[in-house]
Amino acid sequence: MHKIFYMLLVAFGAITANAQATVTLRNTTGDRLISVIVNGKSIGSIENNAVHTIEFNASEAKNGLSKVVVSAIRRGEKLQASTHSMVCRSGGHIPVTEKHYAKSILLSVDNVTGRNTLQLE
Repeated sequence: MHKIFYMLLVAFGAITANAQATVTLRNTTGDRLISVIVNGKSIGSIENNAVHTIEFNASEAKNGLSKVVVSAIRRGEKLQASTHSMVCRSGGHIPVTEKHYAKSILLSVDNVTGRNTLQLE
């Protein structure tokens, strides 16, 4: 019985260790974004209204919640956004596997500082 349980555990670990998620980002800021970095991965530039899709390792998600961090330069100003809104709907403690997420990159103004910031929706 232990042997079967161990084999299932190893098989599940192999599946989730290589799980990939894709994130499709649409630039809706009104400007070209340069030096775009998503979860530490440099993807170059995204023109205004352009779409860029990247893959990342989904096994980095904690409790089924994928965090996406985007930083970019817009008109010489470095901006950043992050989200925790990509939830695996199958349960709170189940790793994300083979998922696709679509997010728009928006330009917003921080109400406290008055500075531009990026927002993911």
